[in-house]
Amino acid sequence: MIENYKSLLTEISIEYPLIGQALLHHKNTRNQPMSFKDMPYLAQMYAELPKCEGADIRKAVQTGLSELFIALSLYHAGWKGKIVAYILPTFSVRDRFVSSRINKILLNSEEYRKHLPNQKDVGNNRMKRFGSGSILFLGSNTTGDFVEFSADTVIVDEFDQCDPANLAKAKDRIRASKDPRMYRLGNPTLPNTGICALFDESDQRFWFCRCTHCGHWQNIDWLESIVMKDDNENWVPRDPIARQLLKDTRPKNLKYKMKPVCIKCNEPFDRNNEGEWVAKYKERERRGYTMSRLDVLSQSYTDLYVEWLESQDDINK
Repeated sequence: MIENYKSLLTEISIEYPLIGQALLHHKNTRNQPMSFKDMPYLAQMYAELPKCEGADIRKAVQTGLSELFIALSLYHAGWKGKIVAYILPTFSVRDRFVSSRINKILLNSEEYRKHLPNQKDVGNNRMKRFGSGSILFLGSNTTGDFVEFSADTVIVDEFDQCDPANLAKAKDRIRASKDPRMYRLGNPTLPNTGICALFDESDQRFWFCRCTHCGHWQNIDWLESIVMKDDNENWVPRDPIARQLLKDTRPKNLKYKMKPVCIKCNEPFDRNNEGEWVAKYKERERRGYTMSRLDVLSQSYTDLYVEWLESQDDINK
């Protein structure tokens, strides 16, 4: 059974090499194998992103994206022989990221160790030799880092937290490459700014899932699918079962798992692994994705609803 599974993964990896790499060789910082079970939207991104010239991704926290770009960096360097520049907000964040995540990932995988010098040398926090390529880990606040290197692939993590003056120089670092790629991702801060502005200029891909009642495909949106205002202008769940139960209990005591409500048939429906990325503006060349906690299958909408209510009178929340 195990051999059949590995054989299947090998076949998959021929067409989708990053998926094969993730499932066969990659383990996260908890030393656990990769899985797309709770995050089905990731599988298509693992398949698509290695083949495109780049993307701008507006993301929520804990959506699996950093792990994806770690794997992508290793793929471009180790299997494609590219020079990758992985940019983080500051050199201190860079040091923590490399020492606590990257080094563990490299050493926990037998296949990754084969790509290291002497099969054990993880290098320093700034540069890793990996296969026939290399990965540079840079802090956006270190000006010298942006005038000293050339690269094929640039990945900017936590875009809104990075130094914009130095990021402006990052594109110059890939101009000499025969296969230049630029990926930018991060948690949004303000509309029309930073990663939000980049996403707005892209083809704007949203994760669509299917209503299990009427079959309508839709993106789960907080205001359209989860909450609404009642006659007293109070925020309440669209899910009628949750709304009824809240008449007898406080939101914090609600044990029922709220469901999204279909925008077409107005029925609550169950989420599953079925879905696809849909571009709002298909004519635009630059890819853009928006990744929400609403798309994580293990995420409780009830918990998010409680947080939503608490945040209404607290600007910090």
